[in-house]
Amino acid sequence: MRGCWQARRWTRLKPARRTSEMNMVDVERQRAVLNLLRDLRSLEGLKSLFWEELNYERENKPLSPRQWPDSARQALAEDPILFASGGEDGAFHVFYCRLASPDLSRGLERPVVNQLLRDHPYALFVFSNKSQSAWHFLNVKYDEKAENRRLFRRITVRPGAGLRTAAERVQLLDLAVINPQLLGITPLAIQQRCDVAFDVEAVTKDFFREVANWYFWALKNVQFPKDAPKEADGHDHISVIRLITRLIFCWFVKEKGLIPDTLFDERTLARTLTGFEPAKTGDKQSVFYRAILQNLFFATLNTEMDKRGWTKEEQNFMAHSLYRHRDCFSEPKSTLDLFKEIPFLNGGLFECLDKDLGFPAAPHACAATADRNAAQACENAKSRYVRIDGFSRREDSQPIVPDFLFFGPEREVDLSADYNDKKFGRVPVRGLIHIFNRYHFTIEENTPIEQEVALDPELSGKVFENLLAAYNPETGATARKQTGSFYTPREIVNYMVDEALIACLKTKVEQTFLSVGQGGTGIPACTSQSNSTDRNVCATLEHKLRHLFAYNDEPHQFTPSEVDALIAAIDGLKSIDPAVGSGAFPMGILHKLVFILGILDPRNEKWKERQIARVRDTMATAEKIEDATARERAVRELEQHIAGINEAFENNELDYGRKLYLIENCIYGVDIQPIAVQIAKMRFFISLIVDQKIDDAQPNRGVRPLPNLETKFVAANTLIGVNRPGQQLLRNLDIDKKEAELRRVRERHFLARTPRQKAKCRDDDTRLRAEIAELLKGDGWDTTTARRLASWNPYDQNTSADFFDQEWMFGVTDGYDVVSSNPPYGFHKIHGDEAKAYFKQHYASSQGSYEHYFLFYEAALRLLGKAGVLAFIAPVTWLTIPSAKSLRRYILERYSLSAICWLSEQAFDSARVNTLISLITNSTASITSVKIYDLLAEFPNMPKKHRDIPQNQFVDAGHYISIFSGVEDNSILEKVRRVSKPLKDFARPCSGYNPYEVGAGEAPDGGPHTEDTVRERPYHSRSKCGSQWKPEITGRDLRRYCVRVTGDRWVKYGPWLSAALVSDLKKLPIFPASDSQQVAIAKLARRISDAKQQDPNADTTTLEREIDQKVYALYGLTPEEIEIVEGASTKP
Repeated sequence: MRGCWQARRWTRLKPARRTSEMNMVDVERQRAVLNLLRDLRSLEGLKSLFWEELNYERENKPLSPRQWPDSARQALAEDPILFASGGEDGAFHVFYCRLASPDLSRGLERPVVNQLLRDHPYALFVFSNKSQSAWHFLNVKYDEKAENRRLFRRITVRPGAGLRTAAERVQLLDLAVINPQLLGITPLAIQQRCDVAFDVEAVTKDFFREVANWYFWALKNVQFPKDAPKEADGHDHISVIRLITRLIFCWFVKEKGLIPDTLFDERTLARTLTGFEPAKTGDKQSVFYRAILQNLFFATLNTEMDKRGWTKEEQNFMAHSLYRHRDCFSEPKSTLDLFKEIPFLNGGLFECLDKDLGFPAAPHACAATADRNAAQACENAKSRYVRIDGFSRREDSQPIVPDFLFFGPEREVDLSADYNDKKFGRVPVRGLIHIFNRYHFTIEENTPIEQEVALDPELSGKVFENLLAAYNPETGATARKQTGSFYTPREIVNYMVDEALIACLKTKVEQTFLSVGQGGTGIPACTSQSNSTDRNVCATLEHKLRHLFAYNDEPHQFTPSEVDALIAAIDGLKSIDPAVGSGAFPMGILHKLVFILGILDPRNEKWKERQIARVRDTMATAEKIEDATARERAVRELEQHIAGINEAFENNELDYGRKLYLIENCIYGVDIQPIAVQIAKMRFFISLIVDQKIDDAQPNRGVRPLPNLETKFVAANTLIGVNRPGQQLLRNLDIDKKEAELRRVRERHFLARTPRQKAKCRDDDTRLRAEIAELLKGDGWDTTTARRLASWNPYDQNTSADFFDQEWMFGVTDGYDVVSSNPPYGFHKIHGDEAKAYFKQHYASSQGSYEHYFLFYEAALRLLGKAGVLAFIAPVTWLTIPSAKSLRRYILERYSLSAICWLSEQAFDSARVNTLISLITNSTASITSVKIYDLLAEFPNMPKKHRDIPQNQFVDAGHYISIFSGVEDNSILEKVRRVSKPLKDFARPCSGYNPYEVGAGEAPDGGPHTEDTVRERPYHSRSKCGSQWKPEITGRDLRRYCVRVTGDRWVKYGPWLSAALVSDLKKLPIFPASDSQQVAIAKLARRISDAKQQDPNADTTTLEREIDQKVYALYGLTPEEIEIVEGASTKP
């Protein structure tokens, strides 16, 4: 519960505690724990850790697993051992379990833990592989309901892994931390301490804080080439962001074992490099960045293994596939050995952004460039060469990224200006490699039931949302304020993805069965298993789908025909995020579809056959090509495609084939920021690398080069389309042929494995775009639009298209089955006057003072295919505010608002706005399912309220979406409305108040508001702190015809503060009382006023009730209706 402001101050980012300020005893204990973890090779070492350092009681009790199921018993090499205990009566137990497998395995550990939990509810589990070279410390998060204890959280300890974080978390298990005397400690208290120690968010926040500090420190010390994008403050924000992105990707690849640790080992580098002295703070030497990172990024990861080599003197200019900076190595001849075992990965993330324009930049070319940074680079170019990465032997083209930024020891720097907060005047920073080495990285993404206390690939998304858009390119304000983007919490993404996919698949499968005449009210299979005795069978398809989507150990409940229908539905599904950001929603969809495919088709037999069948269908079309040469080439390419499909499934983990073809055929994303698109693609690359099998006997170590995602995720303005000609009776068939050829080129590019293949596809793409543009001009398209389409280059990573067209960019013509996003908020600082004029002309929701996210709702709804589902999380305000009425009308009269999920508590750490999740279907309007959550901790299982409301009720209420009023309320409101006139006929209401705004108003110290007061909200409280505090009424409390005061939000802002927001009071119904009726009420009101003036504590309850009764009489309310109005009704 939030208390008074004076007792509660908090900041968005706390400075790290200095090591010198830590208690020396804690330092010594942490060092002891770290040493024990480093040397952990046996049960004896584990006993030393818990008995001697963590203060647990000694136990040594083997447990027999004879009565366990085979899945649990056969997972173990020997009987589990209870080797330590703690708390009162030793009721908290610590178990050691040695797996029979040579590797640690989540799948083997879960059944063992499930068995032990039955008799040991308060427990910690430690697993090792058979050789005891790798260990998992495993916590099952406590829940009072045993059936809810599904979240397994692990700390991994193995050679070479970053163990400092593991040591810090394990040290928290010390019983002396709970009570130094070790007395009276309950097993529940120890369990809760374990829950804290295994909190993943605590680890990730520590990492983000360190990287944030490093980021601001680096900006002051780096200098990228002149053509690299510069922000208003002159710093290289985007280039530093790109550096972090590439390096984080490399760290995950290193975790996979594909990049050697030696490239990041300071001692090895000191022997290998010349002039490498990172301890020198003021030294601008950039040996590590140029010699190691640039050669790793461009000449290694983006170059085939057998094509690598040094540039030659005065040759190979702008040849970015060759190694440079020979003079930085002490022994250049053996330098290539550092990189020789690293496979070629492809994918585009490491394509050097330096470009040879082929000619000096012409003024008209610069003027036609839509992207601001690209235009700037174009204008700055004095020659044909653009330098962004600066992978060059010319010193004046090279970046400066000093060695101390990577390996420098800890020091203090002043970041108060960066954070606009004096408390950041002395912030500890250290080299980025040292930061990374402190933490354990894992290449497996966490799930709702399996988490590792480590940094998983999702962190790259959080880094983007919290750091990578650090500054507004135009104004120098924070980019968070400019783009309005906030990282969507994982549990919310999971919920939105599940709900959208369930609705989508349900419709698709129903349509499949209906189309073959198998009934019109449901699917026969839903009742075909009604006699099953071993499990409860869902009565409807939706119930069966929810069972499928749940993380449990039970088999699915579908018949073979239903399985076929579901796999076909998944294969044909198309989803898009129109504001993709770091890719949270597309990744959520990928993970969920991979999960359910693994259940429906565990050996990939059906999924693989569908991919081959898709190519064979294309081959049948290719065989009809008239030109013999073109026909043979097309058929040959498709045969190679089929061979590639077989290879993808046979040579990798099962999930690899699922992911690859879901990415190719089902998932799309758009964002206006090119760097966001890059990061989204990076997350998909990591996801694919996870499931590749390494085989050193095969070319490229058996690693299949990553796909090219340039035509899956594009940088473009989702809100602006192209001017298409009207409906035409006859269409030029040559356009269809060329577009089909372009689609085939982009399909080939997706799977192109070598730079030469990619270059050929890109040349063909450029040629076909130009040819199609000429044909379009002759087919009724205006010249400007045709030129825009032809000039859009999906392979240019530096630019963002000023338009979006799903058919031209993705080849999608029938819309999408799922559109999911967290659309950006804020508007006026994002688009110029020209764009705003476009919005006024093309968007129904652009009426009055509209919000940016209104446009995204409308644009996203237009992207829906038949029966498609939109899942958005956005501010709650659009349900009721007057400026959103056009949006509400657009939705309510064209679509089905199928669900609203109201999140009362702020869902985003940095966004001071309440949000809701809305599910909207491109189908006939029916019922809106409403769920209200007061606490995010209860989401999504325990809504405070859940009710269904007919959508036509919102339409009848003047397109006002009130989700808090019940049926009885509506009956009374209708009765009141019939005998009333709106307030606007009697008075002119004004706008409500804005409690905080930087530079305006009055803060407690008498000056204007600052960022501190905006953040700390000093005039608000969760409880009444004094007589001057008044209940705050917000949009949630303001109904169409009444105000609801909850008493859980209080405000103190001055004696003149109105008690209600008045944004919609114009429509408040007022009874046209006669003069005598008005006089009677006025006399009572005057008596109350007089009494309060004489004595502020005077009891005027009786007079107030007299007024209430007279008002009730005016409206003709019955006693039952009065009870409802006064909140005293006993009805549910």
